Amino acid sequence: GLSRVRALGDHGVAAHEQHVAAHEGGDGQQAHPGDAGQEPHLVDGEERLVPPSVRVVARQFDWDFFYPGPDGKFDTVDDFMVTGEVHVPKNQPVVFQIESSDVLHSFFVPSLRVKQDIVPGMKQFVWFEANKAGRYEIACTELCGWGHYKMGAVLEVQEEEDYAVWLQETTAKCLAISQSFEE
Repeated sequence: GLSRVRALGDHGVAAHEQHVAAHEGGDGQQAHPGDAGQEPHLVDGEERLVPPSVRVVARQFDWDFFYPGPDGKFDTVDDFMVTGEVHVPKNQPVVFQIESSDVLHSFFVPSLRVKQDIVPGMKQFVWFEANKAGRYEIACTELCGWGHYKMGAVLEVQEEEDYAVWLQETTAKCLAISQSFEE
């Protein structure tokens, strides 16, 4: 299928931090939805965003979806990435942080009427709440090069229980992969 899962581990986080630093003037500061008006809440004594957050990185000619690991924070060793497919729970607000690693792209989910242009070096945020479970097409609607025609992905909107199971199983799989590299 289209979906590929990868545990980031130390190497992946370092590579992503280098990418971010190169595109943000070198300081590596991460914006998050709280910077764009989303209110953080205390969870286990720490400020965290309540809605599931996903970092979407467009690149010729794929969509990479980064999830924070069990610590709930991006850019730590427990993060994981899925290529070609993103999962979200039904009837819950979702915040996507969207960025491009190369050229202009445009994130489009026609069924949800969600569209956001993506400029390299900038972060954009998309908020939505899907109220119907199902699989929805994600397309790039900006001519981004010779392989533009194949830059698609799937948004899987799941019942809350199914999403929780998917997240737990995928997190466990990625942690096992990451730990196998440490041995």
